[in-house]
Amino acid sequence: MENNQYSSIRQSSSYNYINKAYLWMFVGLLCTALTSYVMIATDLIWVVYSFSWLPFAMIIAKIALVIFLSSRIYKMQTSTARMVFIGYSILTGITFSVIFFMFDITSVFIAFAFAAILFACLSIIGFTTEKDFSSIGNLCFMGLFILLGIGVVGFFINLSGYDLLIGLFGVIVFLGLTIYDTQKMKNTFGAVEQQSEMMEKVAIYFALELYLDFINIFIYLVRMMGKRN
Repeated sequence: MENNQYSSIRQSSSYNYINKAYLWMFVGLLCTALTSYVMIATDLIWVVYSFSWLPFAMIIAKIALVIFLSSRIYKMQTSTARMVFIGYSILTGITFSVIFFMFDITSVFIAFAFAAILFACLSIIGFTTEKDFSSIGNLCFMGLFILLGIGVVGFFINLSGYDLLIGLFGVIVFLGLTIYDTQKMKNTFGAVEQQSEMMEKVAIYFALELYLDFINIFIYLVRMMGKRN
């Protein structure tokens, strides 16, 4: 009886922190959306893109923040992890603001809706299915390198149907990563659930991973479905 009660308490605690990870992911998406809106509404987007080097600097900063958070998550303070995540979300909002000028706004919102539906479905599968998805994760990580290679080729060669090809492949890769990351999150919380401070930081870490999965699904859907202005 005591073991069952203890197991129930542990499971409840784990679910609470999983909910926090999704909550922080939502906060990150909200920060990104609000930042993009402010950039467009105030014409700050033209200030940023008037400096040709600034967008590249922000991309480098985003990569640095992801590496910093991923490598230091167990050593940094929880408040620091949150600030890094929010900072990354804001930078993404700045770089994303150009999407609303490049593509028809209706097609962007349709892509966002599809991304939300696909992400939710695959995340539920990753959370509820007992099957080990480690092999899918490995395949998707290989897929990331293939995406990079396709991107480099497409930069130099104008390929027919390039956006559709890379968009479809990118969506498949990040849908797979959504399943993998969701299951990894569930398993990880089971290993550290007796350490509340650690779980708070792990929630931020997985919020970033899930945020990246969703954002990339959205980006590749825009490439497939978006109507250019």
